[in-house]
Amino acid sequence: MKKGAGKHDREIEALIRMRDEDINTDDIPEVTDWDNAVVGRFYRPMKEPVSIRLDVDVVAWLKSEGRGYQTRINTLLRDAMTRMSSSSRLRIDSEENDLEFPTLERNGELQKSNDIAQRIERRGSLFAPAC
Repeated sequence: MKKGAGKHDREIEALIRMRDEDINTDDIPEVTDWDNAVVGRFYRPMKEPVSIRLDVDVVAWLKSEGRGYQTRINTLLRDAMTRMSSSSRLRIDSEENDLEFPTLERNGELQKSNDIAQRIERRGSLFAPAC
């Protein structure tokens, strides 16, 4: 442990115990110009590891752009998700193929997913604040 860390820990504990209105913030300047603010700059969405089997040529194409192929997969899937139809079926824009998800429909989850996708599409982002 670094020298003085105990004092630092005690100060943090004291701040945690204080009410917000009792903390003196006079030496912190108020931010009034938010022109250069970046929304979500430090936000990192939760990720879930999954195993997926893809065609070799698809993986080769994704990896051909260099590092970050998993991020590209996520971006492609997010784009497809936001273009989902508001009907009770998920649609893929190629060759008018409709994918049906009877299990989701049976469990009532498909409409909820479509509602979420519509909200995301209206906002333009999953993480944008509601209008």
